[in-house]
Amino acid sequence: MKHIGASTPWRLPAEFNEKKIWATQTLVQQEREIPELVRWYIADQLLEPTETLNQLLEGRVTTWVDEMRAIRGKTRLSWRILKELNRTVLSLPEALAYTAYHFVLDVRLWRRWQHLQTAPR
Repeated sequence: MKHIGASTPWRLPAEFNEKKIWATQTLVQQEREIPELVRWYIADQLLEPTETLNQLLEGRVTTWVDEMRAIRGKTRLSWRILKELNRTVLSLPEALAYTAYHFVLDVRLWRRWQHLQTAPR
């Protein structure tokens, strides 16, 4: 405890000494259902690359492609709207950063040009 500057020694309570908090078996044995929206989004994103892969592998992953097509076929309008909204909102900070960066470059270039225009020849 001295390494963090604590003046009072602290001990782990005895009931926690042998208890496994994050035991792997309990995590692995649980059934988890992927939400339908997430399944659709993944299928929507990966269908085209998986179709290309299927062609390269001469149809060895056709079941994957068929499953993704089935999932993607359950498209709801609200999901498409949500996807486009997320794409727009999440790309906004990047677009603003690039705009600000280019603005700064333009100002610096303009200032340099003005300096060159007024410099004696």
